[in-house]
Amino acid sequence: MNREQWLTTATDRLRVGLFAEHGAEVPSNVRVSCSWPSQSIRKRIGEAWSTRACADGTHETYISPIMDDTTMVLGTLVHELVHHVVGTDAGHKAPFKRLAVAVGLEGKMTATTVSDELAERLGVLADELGAYPHGAVDPGQGKKSQTTRLMKCECPECGYVVRTTSKWLDLYGAPFCPCNGSELQQMQES
Repeated sequence: MNREQWLTTATDRLRVGLFAEHGAEVPSNVRVSCSWPSQSIRKRIGEAWSTRACADGTHETYISPIMDDTTMVLGTLVHELVHHVVGTDAGHKAPFKRLAVAVGLEGKMTATTVSDELAERLGVLADELGAYPHGAVDPGQGKKSQTTRLMKCECPECGYVVRTTSKWLDLYGAPFCPCNGSELQQMQES
């Protein structure tokens, strides 16, 4: 089973188990994959995207490749599925918090942790699925070190280069290149 199959199977099991037990309906058109977040690659470990963002009306969920701990991945998946159930427009406000707490997430709602009870349930699910089939990716490895304070970002399409500070890269991610007009092309940190 590859990563996406594993994540899809986990989503299906959580849909009919944990969420159904709390009267919450996870949409049937949720697609889950392992991908870099749109911003703050060192801080964001998951993202839920609205159906409005996807041409085929799918709920998109991304789990960061920096993680390979099975329970942490499942906990992040639960958090993102809560977003899909209550609607991404709710953010981390009351509707999100009510369901998140009910299913066993705790702590600050923008960075939830898994309660002991939920960790136990996720452990059972992990035993059924096997270990998350992924090795953590370290975004800092394999990059040529820079001697300047400004970080170089380059468009993979046209080679356009800009420099910015690591503060802005951490907060908002790499900028988008102006080369493609209406199609946004995010630049790569190099």
